[in-house]
Amino acid sequence: MFLMTLIISITAVSAAENSTTSPVVNTHVESNTQNQLTTVAEKEVVSNNKVETNAISKATKSIKTSEVKSTNNDKISNESGSKILTSTKTDDKVTQTTTKSNNNTIQTSSQTIIQNKSVTKTLKTTNDVKSSIVLKINPITTTAQKKITLNATAYTSNNKPLNNVDAVFKINGVTIGKTKTVKGLASLDYTVPKWGAKNYNLLVKVGETSSTLPQSANTTLKLVKDNVTINMGSYSAAPSSKVVFKANITQSNNIPLNNVTVVFKVNDVTIGKTTVLNGMCNMTYTTPKNPKTYKLTVKVGETNYTLSKTFNTNLNVLKPSKITISSNIIASKKSTVTLTAKVTDLTGNLASNGKVAFKINGKTISTISLVKGMASVKYDTSKLSATVNNVTVVYSGNSQFNVTSANTKLRVYSQTFSYNEILKKAYDVNLSIEKYHKIPEYVLFGNTKVSSNDFLYMVSKVLSSNNTFYALNYEDKTTSSTSKYGVNIYKNDYIALSKTLVSSYDTTGYSPVSIKAADYSLSYEDAYYLLTRAVSYLYVNKNLPNYSTVRNIPHATSSNITNTTPTLNPSKITISNVIVAEKKSTVTLTAKVTDLTGNLASSGKVAFKINGKTISTISVVNGIATLKYNTTPLSTALNNITVVYSGNSKLNANTTTSKLRLYNYVFSYNEVLKKAYDVKVYIEKYNALPKTVMFGSVGVSQVDFLYMVSRVLSTNNSFYAMGYMAKTSSSTSKYGVNIYKNDYASLSKEIAYNFDTYGYSPVNIKVAGYSLSYEDAYYLLTRAVSYLYVNKNLPNYSTVLNIKTANQTSNPSTSNPSTNTVPDGYSQYLVSSKNCEVNSTAIKNALSKAIAGVTGTYNQAVAIFNYVNKHTSYSGYYNTRYGAIGTLNRGYGNCVDTAHLVIAMMRTANIPARYCHATCYFRSGLVTGHVWAEVYVNGKWYKCDGTSNSNTFGNIVNWNSCGSITRYISLPF
Repeated sequence: MFLMTLIISITAVSAAENSTTSPVVNTHVESNTQNQLTTVAEKEVVSNNKVETNAISKATKSIKTSEVKSTNNDKISNESGSKILTSTKTDDKVTQTTTKSNNNTIQTSSQTIIQNKSVTKTLKTTNDVKSSIVLKINPITTTAQKKITLNATAYTSNNKPLNNVDAVFKINGVTIGKTKTVKGLASLDYTVPKWGAKNYNLLVKVGETSSTLPQSANTTLKLVKDNVTINMGSYSAAPSSKVVFKANITQSNNIPLNNVTVVFKVNDVTIGKTTVLNGMCNMTYTTPKNPKTYKLTVKVGETNYTLSKTFNTNLNVLKPSKITISSNIIASKKSTVTLTAKVTDLTGNLASNGKVAFKINGKTISTISLVKGMASVKYDTSKLSATVNNVTVVYSGNSQFNVTSANTKLRVYSQTFSYNEILKKAYDVNLSIEKYHKIPEYVLFGNTKVSSNDFLYMVSKVLSSNNTFYALNYEDKTTSSTSKYGVNIYKNDYIALSKTLVSSYDTTGYSPVSIKAADYSLSYEDAYYLLTRAVSYLYVNKNLPNYSTVRNIPHATSSNITNTTPTLNPSKITISNVIVAEKKSTVTLTAKVTDLTGNLASSGKVAFKINGKTISTISVVNGIATLKYNTTPLSTALNNITVVYSGNSKLNANTTTSKLRLYNYVFSYNEVLKKAYDVKVYIEKYNALPKTVMFGSVGVSQVDFLYMVSRVLSTNNSFYAMGYMAKTSSSTSKYGVNIYKNDYASLSKEIAYNFDTYGYSPVNIKVAGYSLSYEDAYYLLTRAVSYLYVNKNLPNYSTVLNIKTANQTSNPSTSNPSTNTVPDGYSQYLVSSKNCEVNSTAIKNALSKAIAGVTGTYNQAVAIFNYVNKHTSYSGYYNTRYGAIGTLNRGYGNCVDTAHLVIAMMRTANIPARYCHATCYFRSGLVTGHVWAEVYVNGKWYKCDGTSNSNTFGNIVNWNSCGSITRYISLPF
């Protein structure tokens, strides 16, 4: 309660003035003339529903001293009869003091009147004095980049908390934030900038209100240098090998350090300096030649806000180790096979200890301790399919030998075939080829179908062995073409060829990419025909022929095999494989005749035939026979040329073939690119191939346009329409797979070669192990060339899509089979990358299967992990090889590719996911770099390692611990 004194000048004389005068008291009264007034004893008058006038208390008990001030406008009279009435209000009472002037002496009487009683006049008070504020804030000590809370208390002078009052915080005079008081507390969250370590002035100011004054308080914000943490595991590597050291460097509050110099040392010798960025720094180093343990040091320099830090770990330089295991293991189904591995250093010294893990198709079947460098395991093949199985042997290393691995193949068969059975079937197949002019898709042994690849393996093997034979689901990957027809491949050469084929099948599971015999390239079909005829001859004649002639399957008419040893030197005719000319023009046909060493034929005649008719016979001069021919009589686009050499006294007769292709119109490279774009648009509109492609007023057949599209991928020369035919009968084995650039470029060359050589499309179209229909191959290559037209470069891959649903699949919808909501701030964990093909058609299809009927983000995440774990197996190799889609299609991959698939499916389901990389200690004893996924669900990161069936969502059991973990949104390797 505030005290206010009012001075009122009263001119009227009340009845109270006649009361008895109280004793005089020295009370100072200040008038505007600064006269000193003599006070009189106050009279206390108490009113209790009735005013008792002149009731005077004892002066000694009720006298109050008061300083009375008049305002500038007040006038105090010294004349007799003049009074001064002073009223003082305290709590519920009003004390009135009457001062009477007489002969310059003022008599003062005091009356205390209780309010709400019978008072003639009640005096009012005003409250125009504001309360002061007690504001406190304590000193703060912290580090740069740390989040702190600034607290200040604000109370009135009578200890009442302030509420909803503005408060401002400043550091060194700069406002850092504003807030309001709540129950006497002003609180502000603040992240300290990257300031240097020193003292800063911290001020808090509370604003003025209607009842309180503004107030400020100061304290000290003391910044000290922060501690630095370095995380880096130990490293093991072979001598003189490259290793990348990776260190994770943070402040004490786990904030990544940035732009600070880091020094790496080995045995206290500096090997390099780098700069830490976003908490990470790398250093590439070539290890010493001497195997031993070295001290690896990482040192971070001091900054104005962080302390320096030194961290030590080990660099173990180990002896290179080597695993020796059979390159090819064959076993029957339901038998027991023994797998044996030998571990040595590069000089042959046996490893004294360590463990060897044996894996089949990515799954560990056993871990064996080394004994004198050897480890063996017996395995029952009952669980394996009758096919090629991948065997991986992983050595864990020891204190002297480094970690290493080796791969081999375990081929399991369920049925055997005898030597004589194969000879008889070779005879049957030879008859079939010469009747139908093509290789059979399969060969029947009773009721058992054997693929053409497996039969070529058997035919090749029968030329060097008469043991038992098996069908092992081999593949054809040969891309070479026949360089010369009509040449004789002698016994030693075709037997060597058969051994090469067997070795390739045994080692890789497929035919050689390039087939060669006696320096001549052969296509898969022509090699098949050549060796089958040799074995057929063996069946009939009980001995192998001296040579077998390279013949073109489409024109096979007889076995062309003789057992007669030639008495003359073999001759060789060289002519262009394909001759292209405009219709009604003159073309030059040139044949060169030599022996097998290149010596020119000195004489003889060469007959030129077109479509079986001899057009001219020319004498050989210096080994050359040349003919100019006008193409006007020819009506067909594709014409067969046969060149027949008559022989002479030294050289035997010989024959070879070529092709003469005629065209009416020439089309440019850019014209073909533009039309590929138009055809793609047409296909995606009508779900069908156009019968004719119009180049202005010139119509080009559908088949000729496929030839142009195939050729455009390997040349930018002129293009022609040649009247080709379509004879493809294969169907598409798998949709949604990506055919990468090298593979579809190889396919285009194969198709162009088939058109050039035979005049029609391949009977079977295969690419990257997948069969394609004529229509789907046409659509796949057309889209690649269309992309080239639009983007000026070829796509990295082209997806196999069904032409019948082209308008639905060519531009995959962005609709997602999952409706999960992405948490704020986590959209960065949904991005697509080169090897993590988020929202691709193949990944969406897999996701739809994985989460069919499953609701809820957590449940879908579990379902996706289980799907990947069920449908993939582990295969050992380094870094990315296949990516998410490639791993999905193959059904196997290493830890990196498995993580790609898990993350691609999670992100497609709108579930944030990221990569983790660390050195892991596996329960098998293996210590190696490893990658797995982390998935963010319901506010928590869950571990997902799909490399072992023992692992579950959020739980990893195939490894026990790991070094420092590096996390990535997109994996760089």
